[in-house]
Amino acid sequence: MTVVQETEATEISAIRTYEAMGFDEAVKMVRAAERLGFGVVLRNAERADEDGEVYLEWSLELLDEVPSADSE
Repeated sequence: MTVVQETEATEISAIRTYEAMGFDEAVKMVRAAERLGFGVVLRNAERADEDGEVYLEWSLELLDEVPSADSE
């Protein structure tokens, strides 16, 4: 997987956001998006359950295309 950082604003829009998933599910979704030619923004946040145990919860924003990097 290639990670790029945009230096200029582009017209890439979010198609859908998936929230509250585990790491394994997030990885599967990133791989599927890559195969289909979509871009993704993957984020995580710490959450606590009823017992006070902290865990990571993942969210994925599906983009209509993969951002491209400018060649130097």
